Formats: sequence, structure tokens, C-alpha cells
Amino acid sequence: GAEAVMLRSRGATVSQVGYLIALGEGLALAAPAVLVGPLLAWVLNTLLPAGYSCSRCAAGLSPMLFLTAGLVSVICIMVFVAAGLGVARQGVAQFMRERGRPGEAPTLYRYGIDVVAMVALGLVWWQIRGRGGFVADRLQGGGFQADVSLVLAPALMLVVAGLLGLRLYPWVLRLLSPLTRAFGTAWTAHALRRMARAPLIHASLAVLVMQAVALGVFGAMFGTTLARSVADQASYSVGGDVVAVLPQGYGASVEELSRRTRALAGVETLSVVYRGRVTSPRGGLETYSLLAAEPAELAQAAWFRQDLAGKDLKELLAPLERKTGVAPGVALPEDTKAVGIWVRPSSSHPGSNLYLRLKDATGKYASVLVGNLGVSSWTYLESPLPKEPVLKPPLTVVGVMISGVPGSGYGSGSVALDDITAVVLGMRQPVGGFESPGPWITLPYQGDSQLTLTFPSEAAHSGAAGALYSWTKPISDAPHGIFVPPVSVPMPAVGSSDFGIGQTIVGGLEAQAIVLSVQGVVPYFPTLYPDEGPFLVVSWEQLQRYRDVMLLPRPLEANELWIKVRDGSPRDQVVNELKEVLPLHTILKDSQELVAQAVGDPLSGESWPRLAAVGQVSLVVIMLVGFGLYAVIGLRRSMVELAVLRAMGLSRYQIGWMLAVDAGLVGGMGLGFGIGIGTWVGRWVLGYLGLTSQGRPVTPPMVLGLNQGLLLLTVVGTIVATSAAVLLAYRMAARLPVHEVLRMEE
Repeated sequence: GAEAVMLRSRGATVSQVGYLIALGEGLALAAPAVLVGPLLAWVLNTLLPAGYSCSRCAAGLSPMLFLTAGLVSVICIMVFVAAGLGVARQGVAQFMRERGRPGEAPTLYRYGIDVVAMVALGLVWWQIRGRGGFVADRLQGGGFQADVSLVLAPALMLVVAGLLGLRLYPWVLRLLSPLTRAFGTAWTAHALRRMARAPLIHASLAVLVMQAVALGVFGAMFGTTLARSVADQASYSVGGDVVAVLPQGYGASVEELSRRTRALAGVETLSVVYRGRVTSPRGGLETYSLLAAEPAELAQAAWFRQDLAGKDLKELLAPLERKTGVAPGVALPEDTKAVGIWVRPSSSHPGSNLYLRLKDATGKYASVLVGNLGVSSWTYLESPLPKEPVLKPPLTVVGVMISGVPGSGYGSGSVALDDITAVVLGMRQPVGGFESPGPWITLPYQGDSQLTLTFPSEAAHSGAAGALYSWTKPISDAPHGIFVPPVSVPMPAVGSSDFGIGQTIVGGLEAQAIVLSVQGVVPYFPTLYPDEGPFLVVSWEQLQRYRDVMLLPRPLEANELWIKVRDGSPRDQVVNELKEVLPLHTILKDSQELVAQAVGDPLSGESWPRLAAVGQVSLVVIMLVGFGLYAVIGLRRSMVELAVLRAMGLSRYQIGWMLAVDAGLVGGMGLGFGIGIGTWVGRWVLGYLGLTSQGRPVTPPMVLGLNQGLLLLTVVGTIVATSAAVLLAYRMAARLPVHEVLRMEE
């Protein structure tokens, strides 16, 4: 400014002064940047995963890089020219007046540019909230594409924050000034007074620091959050530490495979997992994904994030371990050779057969066909015990079931049951009746027929009461009847958010009816995706016991083994050993390997923290340069003032403390507001970035993270820049020739 006024006073025109100063300073700064900038960018690019290798050095330094740098430099020079012409228009009197008491309202506030920016931000904000993110549907289908106008919203937020900072900073200084006069020292009060007299100079640097810190915090959140999100998505898709997907018909029993796998030294724990589809009631088109596993083992072997359910996995699966005392049924003497039962159908059903379901001491089940229901009065049906499979006494009758051939249904009907009889040493011996309900319930059924079980006296063959089993519509498509459940019915389950706690679900699993009661709800569960439909998680042991008691059980084969590798074990060796003990064509999924691949992707993984680190260092350098210029220029502008203060008796240390208050307040306000704004912008932006390429929410949801190292670098960089500015200003002030400055001013 002083040089421009001097040249104007000696006859130079506005354009001559403006272009001379602006072009000289602009070219002096832009020319080295055009030459050095692309080289520095290439060096930094080689440090990133997506950068050039040394064998492609020539390809990295293309003419386009220098052309781009030149265009940016031209824009910077244009800014210098505009600023130079503005300074050159000042006369000597105006320059001296503004140097003594600078104006508080720059041009951008006189024309309300900050208000315009806020209105633009409000419109973009409203559009983003309406669309639910930064993407928009393509006009002719084909998925989603990023809306450039919406992507610029974070930058617009920072611009508005800077403009508001420039407007609010003078008010903050005015509020602090009375406090320091009342409670502070003379040099503190004078420091705030001189800052309040020319607030825009200090506010500009505070806004620069605020923007740099905000970008640093945003970078520390952005890269860490994205890297963790892709890692969580990979772990969620696998489910366990190492998952073995077993081929169909793998031969050996799952118990044998589990025993072999658990015997490996590197295996800490293992969970057998079954996957299936539960059909909706009455033949509906909707199906539910079913995952069955042992809760205690699954809680140790599965990957899980506590925020997915608000509790840990063990607590979530606790309802599946519910044990209920169930009566054993009707016990048969050890010497039983045959078994029978008295029946009285309401009408003849020659197409329906009656079975007794037996359970031996080892938990093995077998069925005995005792006769046909083609009778209409009390009839005793009996059959010898089966020779195959070999049952180990004592035996227990746990079911009375009816099975019909297709087309054998005869409308509604009922059958009275009583006096289960064992044949011992050729003698019939009644062993159990139905005097009370006891543990007996109706077999789950998916159809439209309503099944009921009562114990009236009219159904008694002997004694006070008997069992009356009734149905309302023809049944010929599935076995039905009564049984003693080996587990609680309905079975407890943990369901997706589509279900409600306490809801009962009747469906079919591999042509067998199943009844479940939802005891817990969770929106996300490893390997189960809510957008693919509702899901249910049950106990594998209870599901097997429930299926085994059915009349025509279809054995369920486990699909997967979720394996937890012991800490410290060589992972590659454990995987190779698993390949040896597991069946051929078993697919092994290693979660660590998939996570490494996902995080290693330059577009979504580890490149972001490195980019953030490079940007963070650049921002620290910018703050160092900014504070350095602030110290030098500020000292030159206030040399006379400092000389007068020294002449009035302020010591060098008091001058130093005054400069420290100046720079410390600028740096502290910039750091505090920058952390707040960067955190807010980061949370807002990342809240809309949890989408896949198809525009669907990522599973599991993104969790905000913060790279503490990068945040520490930002804070330390700001403190170092502030301290460096104070030391530089103090050193220059200490060497200030007081007498020469006062004499030159005169």
C-alpha cells in the first residue's frame, strides 16, 4: 500500500501502479509454483497406493500437469491484479486515514455476499435432505449418479463458515475488551484494543486457521470412517473369523467334521451353522432367511459390532438358550415287545394311517404304524416294535400322528385317543392315558385347517377323560396329530426389525411346519442383509431336536462352520490344515484376507488416510506461512505503535506477552471453531455417504471414526504455527530501533 501511494504521488496512473505491483508480485510467486508444483505433486503421488511406479516416471510428468498449474497461476495473478488496482486507487490522505483506523466492513459485506452464500447453502441443504444424499437418479434409468451441485455443499459450508467468522470476530473482540480492562493487565487490554481497532486483519488469519483446522478434522474423519466401513462390510459378509462353506452331500456327519476341526491346534472355537428358507404361512410368496447355530459358540466365533443391537452378541442370543422342563411322554417297560392304543374316529377314514412316535434312551426316534383309521367305533390298534433302527430301552411314546395319502381327506373330523398299551410277556399292559392335558400339544401345521386338542370325558375309553384330537378341514398333504415337544414350542428366535417382540411365526422349513416366537429384534446380523428380506436366528440344537420328533423327518445338513482362529497361531498354516480335514470342494473364506483386500483398494481403503496425511501436512505448512506473514506484516504496520509503547515504559517481555495474546487469540479461536465446524461438517457429509454404488445403504451402517494421529497433527501444527509467529514477532520487536522509528515517523 505504501509503495502504491508513493508512486501515485509521483505521477503514476492507477493502471500503471496496479499492474506494476500486481504483476511483479504475482509472477514472482506464480512462476516458481508452476515449475515446482507438478514435481512435488508427482513425488507425493508416488507415495500413494494408486500412484505411479518408478518405471513410469516419464508418464507421470505429462504436459497436462504443467498446463493445469499454469491455468491456476493465471487465476492467482488475476486476483493479484484486482487487489493491486484496488490499492492503487487510494490517495495519500485515504491511505493514512485507513492505516490509522482501518475500516470494519469490507466490500463483500456491504453487498451482502455472505447473505447470498447462506441462501445458496440453504437451498442446497434442502435439496440434499429431500434426496437423502448427494446422488440422483439417472433420467433414463441405470442406477444413480453424483450430483455435482450437491457435492459442492461441503465446500459451500466452509465458505459460509468463513464469511460468518469474519462478521462475528469483531463482535467477539468487543465483548472481550471490557473484561480485560476490568480484570487483565495493561498490555493485555491494549492487545485486545488494537485488535478491535483493526479486526479484519486478525479475523482473516483466524478464518484461515479455522478453515485449515476444519479441513484437517474432516480429513481425519473421512478417511478413517471409509476405511473402517469397508473393513466392516467385508467382515459382515463373511460372518466368522474363518468360514468353511460345506459342499452338498459332504458324506461325513457334521459332528465328525466338528471333532476333526476342533482338534486342530490353531482353532480356538467353532460354531456349526445351518442356513435355510422359511416359507410364509399358507403357501405365501414371502420367505424368511433362517440361520441356526449354537448361541454360546456363535457368540465367540462370529464378528459383531455392539452398536448393531445396542448389546453384545452373547446378550442378544441369550433368549435362544432358554431351557424349559418338558415331560418325557409315556414310558414303556424295558421288556415291551409291542405297543398299541385305543382309537375312535368320528367317522371312517380308510385313507389315513395312525403312527406312534417312539424315542429311546439315546435320543433316537422311530415310528410304529399301528393301524388304519377306517373304523368308526372304539378299536384297539397294535404293532410290534420295529427291528430297524435298533432302539435302546427304555422307550417313550412321544407322539400320536396321522398320515394320509393324497386325496384322502374327508372334511372335518376328530379321533378319540386313550389307553396307550405295552405288550410285555404276551400280556397287554396299559401304561398311560390322557386323564389330564399334561405335555401333549397339537403338531404344528401350515394349512387352513384348525387343529384342536381337548380332554373331555366323552373321549375316554377307560377312566375319567381321554384325548380328543379334531381338525376342521381335509388334511392329506402333511402328517398331523399330537406330540410331546422336546423343546419349547414355539421355539425362541431373534428376528430382524420386520418382526415384533412376542410375534409368533408359523412357516415351513424344508416341507416341515415350524413355529417360532420372536424374543429379540436386531436390525443387522452377520451375513444376513435386511434389504434382501426378513431374517430369523434360532438355536441349531433346538431346531434339530424339534425336527427329529416329526413323523417323516428330513434331516437337516449344516451348511457352514464358523471358525475362530486362536490368537498367535500362524493363519496360513491353520487354513491349510482346514483344507486337509474338511471335505473336498469346501470353500474357505478368511475374513482377514477379505478385509485386507477391501482396505487395500486405493479408491475406498488405505489411500484415504495417506491422502489426509498429505493434506494435513500441507495445511500445517499453510498455517506456518500465514502466521509468519501475519507476524511480519503486523509488526511493520505497528512499528510506530510498538516504539511508542517501548518509549512509555513497557518492557520487551510485556511487548512479547502482548504479541502472544494477539497471536494466541487468533490461533485459539481458529483452532476451537475449526474443530467444531470440521466435526459438524464431517458428521453431516459422512451421514449421507453410507451408500453402495446402487444407491442402497451399506451394511452394516457406517460408524464415524477419527484418526487421532491426524487430529493431533492438526492441533500441534496450529500450536507450533502460533508459537513460531509469536517468537518471530518478539524477535523482530526486540530488535526494533525505537529512536530511528520515532524519528522517521516525525
